[in-house]
Amino acid sequence: MKNLFLVIFEVFFFFALAAGFSVSEKKYKTVTVELPRETGVLFSTFYCFNDLETGRALAEELYGIKNLDEILKAGGFKKLMAIPVGSEIAAFNFAIMTHNREFWFFENRDDGWLWGTGRY
Repeated sequence: MKNLFLVIFEVFFFFALAAGFSVSEKKYKTVTVELPRETGVLFSTFYCFNDLETGRALAEELYGIKNLDEILKAGGFKKLMAIPVGSEIAAFNFAIMTHNREFWFFENRDDGWLWGTGRY
């Protein structure tokens, strides 16, 4: 009886482990960010990711932007906001967001700041 229990446990453990490895990990994370404004704070959703391929896919899927590379080449990146200590944004290389009719692309250069470029 004890051996049967061990066999069942091992089989269950094997399948649980295999299922855990087969679950695909999302290549981006949504993070709510507080952006300071003249009249208070704007809460915005940033889509954070680590590679430009994911950024191109997100820009097209979420915002209908098919020419992300052209936008990045044309826009000059400016130091826009300090990354708060402990922020989830610090773990990613890039982020995108929109506000009204503006599209913003951010780059984390590991210097404590988000650098960005935007387009209407």
